[in-house]
Amino acid sequence: MPYIQHTWYAGDTVEIHKTYSARYGKKIARGPNRNKTPEDVKKYNAELAERELRLLLNTNFTHRDYYITLTYRREERPDPETARKQIDKLITDLRKLYKKAGMELRWVVVTEYKNKAIHHHLVINRYKIGQVVDLWPYGHPQIKLLDNTGDYSKLADYLIKETCKTFGEPDSPSKKRYRHSRNLKKPKHEVKIVKADTWRDDPKPYKGYQIIRDSVYADVNPITGYPYQVYRMVRPPDKRKNGE
Repeated sequence: MPYIQHTWYAGDTVEIHKTYSARYGKKIARGPNRNKTPEDVKKYNAELAERELRLLLNTNFTHRDYYITLTYRREERPDPETARKQIDKLITDLRKLYKKAGMELRWVVVTEYKNKAIHHHLVINRYKIGQVVDLWPYGHPQIKLLDNTGDYSKLADYLIKETCKTFGEPDSPSKKRYRHSRNLKKPKHEVKIVKADTWRDDPKPYKGYQIIRDSVYADVNPITGYPYQVYRMVRPPDKRKNGE
């Protein structure tokens, strides 16, 4: 039975998602019938959100860019609504700063506020970090360069988990798991029907890429009942443009 293969090209990564479907060829045995629980749906939606964020990060950011945690001084911690206004103002000010320098700001932001001190996680393309810091008067920003792996799946996983239980709360600052600038590029996405005999439990990388071993995963989709396999591969630094 042929299967459907989704392929996303995102920066220095390629992500593969293979799944069977009753629409093509002979029917394949589905997983045991069971009622989908709210937890099944919640987990599935979180996985989709994590994949979407991972693809956006991998497509739009590199080790030259910044991952910033924006905190507040204890005596100045705001309520969620005020925090939303403050991070929105920062983004507006950053956009003006970048435009003045002939650049275009790219950003992703997540706000965490339940069971811990309210704070923001911000990913932005690189600029003079001193000028960026000066625009946040409420606390001391924690600044890191993104790593050189080219795969920001761990960061995406962390950010989604940060808001998984809170983005739907009535007092949520954004009512979303994360927000991002409209100018982020989308990964190239291809869909094709593939012969069944090409399915490998141990997938092979494309030329010039390496399989990310801990990304190889197979299971039964709790929503559709069909088996699937996902994995990612990454172009190593010595195979990238300019060896970066």
